[in-house]
Amino acid sequence: MASYTQHYQLHQWEPEDHFLRTDFNTDFQKIDAALGGTCTLVTGSYVGDGVEEREVSLGFAPTAVLLYNEWGQTYKSPSYYGGLALPGQPVKATSYDTGDVELVAITEDGFQVRHHDSTGGGGYVNANVSGMGYCYLVFR
Repeated sequence: MASYTQHYQLHQWEPEDHFLRTDFNTDFQKIDAALGGTCTLVTGSYVGDGVEEREVSLGFAPTAVLLYNEWGQTYKSPSYYGGLALPGQPVKATSYDTGDVELVAITEDGFQVRHHDSTGGGGYVNANVSGMGYCYLVFR
């Protein structure tokens, strides 16, 4: 008589067992359901071009975006470089000129980053500084 795997209760037949096609179909449905809910990770990088708003196109809307600058920082007082953005929950940063702005926000095709050179003495909103490298980890 067949035993079953620990996590998904898939059939584990013994040599003398008889089995039906429906047994295989049931197992394949369990496998499909388990794999269908998995998360795919996408990594990448870009070099900042200094424009105020920039779209990083991925071809899909992520479920989460984690952004760091080339030194592995999301924040170093008083500058914001990245962080964790979720749908409807962008990373916010403060500029002395404009107040709170969305530093990293998820879009339908990827994510948007911002850069703002503050006239009040510094950039502070720095997810697209010209010449700076950025790395991202995206959950699909």
